[in-house]
Parts: sequence; C-alpha cells; structure tokens
Amino acid sequence: MYSVIFIGFDIADEHGSLIRAHVSMVLASMDLPAKAITVNMKQYNGKASCTYCLDPGETMAGNRLHRFWPHTATQVFRTEESFMQSAMTAIQRNTAVCIPMQ
Repeated sequence: MYSVIFIGFDIADEHGSLIRAHVSMVLASMDLPAKAITVNMKQYNGKASCTYCLDPGETMAGNRLHRFWPHTATQVFRTEESFMQSAMTAIQRNTAVCIPMQ
C-alpha cells in the first residue's frame, strides 16, 4: 500500500501517453476488519494490532482469542512516522513487523 504513495503507478491517457499517479487516502469510514486490510495490519484482536499505541496487549488465561489493552503509564502512541517506518520495514522484509514498545 505505502509503496504506491512513494513509487506511484503509470496510467495511460487517451493518447497513449503515460501519466505517473501517486495515491493517498484522505478519509475513510470502515469497520475494524476492513481497517486492518486497508492499513495492512493484523486484525483488531492480534498482537500489537492497536492502531493508536504500540502496546502488544494481553490475553486472558484460557482464552487467547480475545485481546485487550489495559492503560499503562508507559504506553507509547503510534505516530505517522512510526506507521510509515513499520510499513517500509514490512515491505523490505516481506513479513509482518511488530515494533516493540520503547
């Protein structure tokens, strides 16, 4: 997703000339599964899947399907830069990336 913003893609106009397009989403309204797909993140119940912080979250004993994020004094919030760095690292490694809390 993020590579399209930086690299762009070519579109042919009506005369056959190529135009370089760079795309960026400005505003969207979607449910959590769609949001996870759009930002290429783990779904809302995966480790470090909170879109607001880098906290990996916790699961209850005996029920690993439900994850929750209790408030902590050391909570580190995501920034635009951290989203971009995670995306670029994931693209380079071709694997999921989890930036640990600082």
